[in-house]
Amino acid sequence: MNFIITEEDRNRIKKLYGLIIEQSETVQTITGNDIETFRQNIRAKTMNQKIDISSPKIDLDKRILTYYLANAATPVFRLTLAYSAPDNPENCESCDAIKSSNGKRAIVLASGIFENNRKFQLFAIYQ
Repeated sequence: MNFIITEEDRNRIKKLYGLIIEQSETVQTITGNDIETFRQNIRAKTMNQKIDISSPKIDLDKRILTYYLANAATPVFRLTLAYSAPDNPENCESCDAIKSSNGKRAIVLASGIFENNRKFQLFAIYQ
């Protein structure tokens, strides 16, 4: 399931966080053979990048994340993917842990359901 940030969301994020959202032509793609490798690749490859936070598109079933770099954006500390365990698909404990440990520094960019009704959220974490 893909989640798209609306223009209203973009304006709210800009107002709340003072972020500049200006999309460039540089598209980035991150993949992984399995969910854990995909999660680790997202964390490692997005560190300190200037990402247009309205651009991420994630397909968790195919393990593909695409997003645009934004020249004038505030660099993210990293993007982080959290998801529920297979034996407890309704409760995303890792999502809750990211929110509680990062507070306002964590912005949910995408959320949805994958594999047997498991929940996921993609976060942008700021310094």
